[in-house]
Amino acid sequence: MSPRTRSWLKPLDRLLAVLGVLTALAAVAILADPLIALATSGHARLPYEFTIPADMLDGLRADEGVLRPGAEFSGDVGVTLAQPNAWQTLLGMVAAGLPPALLVAGILLLRHTIRLVLADGPFTAAVAARLRALGVLTVLGSLGSSVVSLAADVPFTNAVLASGFTLSWDVPVVPIACGIGVLVIAEIVAHGIGLREDLEGTV
Repeated sequence: MSPRTRSWLKPLDRLLAVLGVLTALAAVAILADPLIALATSGHARLPYEFTIPADMLDGLRADEGVLRPGAEFSGDVGVTLAQPNAWQTLLGMVAAGLPPALLVAGILLLRHTIRLVLADGPFTAAVAARLRALGVLTVLGSLGSSVVSLAADVPFTNAVLASGFTLSWDVPVVPIACGIGVLVIAEIVAHGIGLREDLEGTV
């Protein structure tokens, strides 16, 4: 590996380490906040906010002077429960804490991959295996997180809306595409390893 490549991989590893710590602290804060609120006020604070289309709320408007003439308010409105029960709190904690937990796991995998590349070079079976694991985590993790959020929306919207839950699933297209891209790179690395072994066998 060229010295130039090493020079930017090492700072990237350090940057990922800082990002991983910050993300882990955010995940801990998300999970601890409802418990702290429960201990201090007697009511858990829901760490999960779900959205309701603005057109479902009559009389919703912006304060006078906020929008310029000709502009109209539209979009989604974030809603949470002031006094959720234990089940709603648990669902909210899982739905809110899963994305940062998956991000921390992805950062750890990526840092391990970088260290393997720095130590042994990019074309090793270990690097290919870590890239596969990272790709699978990205694809399945993003899908799983979106399904958990969808499942968490059901009891929340049923508790807020008289009409009950309306199915609306935002498929995480970008993370899935990124995960597939990582899997493709993993197969390219594995193919390169095979070609090198074939070349060494013929020399």
